[in-house]
This record gives sequence, structure tokens and C-alpha cells, in this order.
Amino acid sequence: MKVAEEVAQAFVALSNGRALLGAVNGHAAAQAIAPASQPWVKLCIALGKLLSQLTPDAKEFNVSLSVPGQEKPPSFIEAASSIGFLSNHVKNHTFNLINAPLTAKQMGVQVKVQVNPFSSGAGISLFTESNKNVTGVVCGEEPALTEFCGDRLAQPLSLTHQTGGHLYAVKRENAAQLWTWVASNADKVIAVSSGKQHVFLLASEQVQLDAVFNCAL
Repeated sequence: MKVAEEVAQAFVALSNGRALLGAVNGHAAAQAIAPASQPWVKLCIALGKLLSQLTPDAKEFNVSLSVPGQEKPPSFIEAASSIGFLSNHVKNHTFNLINAPLTAKQMGVQVKVQVNPFSSGAGISLFTESNKNVTGVVCGEEPALTEFCGDRLAQPLSLTHQTGGHLYAVKRENAAQLWTWVASNADKVIAVSSGKQHVFLLASEQVQLDAVFNCAL
């Protein structure tokens, strides 16, 4: 089957929420996207966006997949992580599970995926050589953040919203402004969680806060 036909079938499958099978021109970027895998795709995209915002000049990042008994990473892990990572590097361009890995290679962005089959629980961590890391899990069917630059959250923080949402990290000593805003804008709060160093907020819109980090999801 010609590559063009494979690409067309791939986009039809994705738009219908069906599994995407096969490789496109030797790149198995979006192989076997079953419904059960789609929350993990969303998680990889969200984590990729966060890491890209943390390390805008990075040209290499690592993906560590922790799944008990899983020895080989699904091919969509690299593809989905690349979608998120590239979204902050290339504006006004739509990435998908097919073109993101190709574009990353063309831009000289290296993605290394490793698996920890002996982990006691499932999760994904993206990190760079500068020790910037973001880690998440799937809670139910929703992606959630569990660690940000070594700061482990007390409760997983949702990373999904119908309008995308905006994630903020505020140092704990400066969190009074955040809590005041939360108390007055409960309808705009998607999720809040705290680590030892930061308080994290996912809001449905942009917020004026004294944040050390913010990222549109």
C-alpha cells in the first residue's frame, strides 16, 4: 500500500477514535492507538508541553516509562511526547502522531525512550540532562501530574480540560495570592495540588499570579 494511502487511513482512524495500525514510511509513530491507550497519549502530550516550557532551548529529552511487566515501549510514547514538546517550539503548526517524530528529527531534537518493567506502578517521566523533569500518571481515564522538577505533589493534579487550561506553579512562600484567587474564582479552578516547594493550579483561563512557571495546555 502506498504511503499516501496509509497516511489517509491513519487520519481517518484517528478522527474516528479507532486504533491506528501500521507504520508510515518506516516510522511507526502512531502504532496501535487503542482506546485504553488514548489517556496515555494525552499524558505524553501534556508532559511534553510542560518540559518544553521548562527547557525551551533543549534539543534532547528522555522519556522513562514505568509499567510492570512492560519491556518494550509502545511507539506512540515517543510520538505523543514529541507533539507536546514541539508545540512550544513551532508556532502556528498542528502536530500529530505521524508528523511530530519526523519534524523532531528534522529539527535535530533527539528523543530517547526507556522502560522500567520492574516498577510497582505505572507512570511516565520526561526529563532533560539539566535535571528538569515532569512526571505523570493516568487517574481513571485522565492524565495527571505527580512530580515537577523534583517536587512531588501530595495529590495528582489533573492535566486536562475541555478548553485546554493553564497550569501555574507558585512557590509555597508566595502562595497567599493564589489561595485568594482560588477562593474568589472557584468556577475557574480545575484542580489544585501542593508539593513541598510549590502550589500548583490548573485554571480554565489565564491568571495574573506571581508564578515561577506557567504553561498553556
